Amino acid sequence: MRDWRTITGQSASVTIVGPVFLRCGLFLLVLGAAAAGLCQLVDAAPYDSWWYS
Repeated sequence: MRDWRTITGQSASVTIVGPVFLRCGLFLLVLGAAAAGLCQLVDAAPYDSWWYS
């Protein structure tokens, strides 16, 4: 990733902020999918299971 000190113009900040937003969005997408899968796993757990809460 580029460094903030390498920006020469106002529009050059997109080359840093764009990939950061993309990586954050991808991280949140993966985290959300894992949370949804875990929620389904807990919902399907039997009553006396360790996963039941």
